[in-house]
Amino acid sequence: MEHHLSIGRALLTGKEHSAEYGVYLCLLGLLRLMQGQYPRAREIMERSIQTFQALDSDMDGQYAINIAGAYNYMAETYRLEGRYPEAFHCYDQAIAYNRSRGYYPGAAVIYTNYGVAAYQSGQKAEARKLFRYAVDIYTDSHEYSGYPIALSYLALYDAQEDRFDRAAQQLRDALRLSETIASPWWKGITLYMA
Repeated sequence: MEHHLSIGRALLTGKEHSAEYGVYLCLLGLLRLMQGQYPRAREIMERSIQTFQALDSDMDGQYAINIAGAYNYMAETYRLEGRYPEAFHCYDQAIAYNRSRGYYPGAAVIYTNYGVAAYQSGQKAEARKLFRYAVDIYTDSHEYSGYPIALSYLALYDAQEDRFDRAAQQLRDALRLSETIASPWWKGITLYMA
């Protein structure tokens, strides 16, 4: 990914005020997130957000989904550091931008990530609501990114309440989706939650 981003950077020389450059920054920030360089990832995501906001000077929300995505990634950096109040603030920003022009793809994954952060911070009742809402969006929109994660957490809640048949069905659904999408990450989380 580093190699491809360096090629992209070279192609974008002189185009630092373009949507393509904003996307490049978001991808670079995502790479830094994946490398565990959380403060650096946030700096880059902030530059991506500023690029998109500058391009949308008439405030019509043309780049709202891009800004929402960058805020979601920023939230993930905070979540991974255990800085939940900052993560919640960024998830709220992501949701606000995501909703600014009506429905956008990606809403379900934001709510799923928010649910994980709430669960990890001990806000389990709130997390459950977020996972349920995410599953409703997944069902209505046919989005799949993160869907097995939301199902796995809901299965955990059901198992804790002795609703084993329902929990088992959610785990089967989560594993089926993971296999369909060929995601070892989602399958691993599903198995971990089981």
